[in-house]
Amino acid sequence: MINTGITKLQLDALREVGTIGTGNASIAFSEMLECEIKLKVPWARLVKVNEVSTMLAPPRELLVEIHSRVTGDINALVVVVFSREDAVRLADIILRSIITREKSMVLDILGRDAIRELCNILIGSYLTALNKFLGIRLCHHVPSISFTLTERSVSDITKAFKGKIEYALVLATDFMEKGAMIRGRLILLLDSASLKILTKRLDEKIKR
Repeated sequence: MINTGITKLQLDALREVGTIGTGNASIAFSEMLECEIKLKVPWARLVKVNEVSTMLAPPRELLVEIHSRVTGDINALVVVVFSREDAVRLADIILRSIITREKSMVLDILGRDAIRELCNILIGSYLTALNKFLGIRLCHHVPSISFTLTERSVSDITKAFKGKIEYALVLATDFMEKGAMIRGRLILLLDSASLKILTKRLDEKIKR
């Protein structure tokens, strides 16, 4: 049992749900972009929200966050985080498959819109997998995109949240395209009541 009160078995189950969700998203991406994009979830960790920044990047690195409110049976936020460099690379892959475009070194409006739409699919696929596995009702809102520094990651988003965010389920989410890897993090931010709902449903599922 780790300090957040979740067992290794429960955490393994949540990683497996992440793998299912990202697998479905990978199929959707490949069909949409007409190129093979694979997603892997090598690990999952549940931490206190103030520990999240240490799992993302070195201090003062510029990050791109795509975040969405989650409503339904739990009260949560979901955030997909990339370094600026990885966000630019991902936008380049998306846009080069849709329009004829030279390689870009900046994240312009087209790039931001492309990443937001891709992450909207990823978030929806993950929540659908979580919904089916645990039998809980989840709905996400249209995502927003923002830029921040490592040490401020997640904190600015949670300030506008109604309720106290205490925990973060962090899923390593690696995008693979033609041998190149883009590192992302999919983070589910939860209050105590929502974490209890998740762990209770996990227990019921595991004991069946």
